[in-house]
Amino acid sequence: MLRYPTILRAIKQLLYTGMLLAGLAACNTQQERILTVEGEVKNAAGKKLMLAELPYASSNRIVIDSVTLDSSGMFRLQSVQSQENMYQLFVVNGPGILLINDADQITVQLNASDPGNYQTSGSPASASIKALYEQFTPLYQRAQQAQEKAQAAEQDRSLGDSLRSVTLQARDAAQSALRQHFMQYLQTEQNPTALYFALGMARQFVTPAYWNAQVQETARRYPVHPGLALLKVRAATASEQGSHLLNKPVPELVLPDTSGKPFALSSLRGRWVLVDCWASWCQPCRQENPNIVKAWRQYNKRNFTILGVSLDKDRNNWRNAIATDSLTWQHVSDLKFWDSQAATTFDIQSLPFNMLVDPKGIVRAINLRDSLLPATLQQMLR
Repeated sequence: MLRYPTILRAIKQLLYTGMLLAGLAACNTQQERILTVEGEVKNAAGKKLMLAELPYASSNRIVIDSVTLDSSGMFRLQSVQSQENMYQLFVVNGPGILLINDADQITVQLNASDPGNYQTSGSPASASIKALYEQFTPLYQRAQQAQEKAQAAEQDRSLGDSLRSVTLQARDAAQSALRQHFMQYLQTEQNPTALYFALGMARQFVTPAYWNAQVQETARRYPVHPGLALLKVRAATASEQGSHLLNKPVPELVLPDTSGKPFALSSLRGRWVLVDCWASWCQPCRQENPNIVKAWRQYNKRNFTILGVSLDKDRNNWRNAIATDSLTWQHVSDLKFWDSQAATTFDIQSLPFNMLVDPKGIVRAINLRDSLLPATLQQMLR
């Protein structure tokens, strides 16, 4: 199950770090106020509770206040605030929740042994993103299960066309429900920071055209919101991902393989290599995998291979997805999610992402998806 910190870190990868900070600071006309977050945390006596700000233009949280919880679990944390932003309230080495400071005082009831059932009051926007995530979780799990069943059915030659069609219809219905969940939220929510959060989540589940249009429209409605301004920049340049690598030597990458041994991209020099950046949790990646498998089967005897580079966090999920999707080529991952060395090395902003490297180590093509992959391979591997 995806957790709030995990979702938020993925959202942060949609943003540039610091590019617009100076300009956006001038947009802030609100007078500084004090944010107070108070309440009770059960089953965490003796542990430190922290309140951190989550800057729009950085993936690093900034701790602004903390307290060591006593047996009562009661706490009161404060921060000077200059704009509406996202915050994380978390127990060190324990659970955390997300908050939005659309109010100066927020009350939280949290059980460290059952963090999913926390309650907030005083902040409609915080309650809104909590509801968004709670409704998202079962829809996401259902879509993942339907995707796995459809992929298994595609590979099971004993199944008839009718049974295979049923699994594909179930997959499409589950994915449609997930898209509709975000589309409805984006059309009805009024808080700009909640919309910023939702747009970050929705990026992997709606079409690029819809996402870009929603970013533009939401940024137009809230022109001084710094997070939405950054998303607008990201949307405008999304199609350029990887373009700076074209016709240049591919950067070296050394990451652990599925057995934990280091594997270097440069060890594949002398062959055409599709560097396929993906993750088990990325639905568009999983949907693209059958196309990559088909290309592998067609071209792997023609001096062509694939290196799967995963931005996973959980080793079992990563290895299970490799087996489920029949990805029978070399795979590597440092299991650091968006903090992966691969994300930094290749400047990965969204998944899936791939690039075709020639035998001399030069990047010859990027973002080869759907029918573009076999067409490019047919031309390059003559």
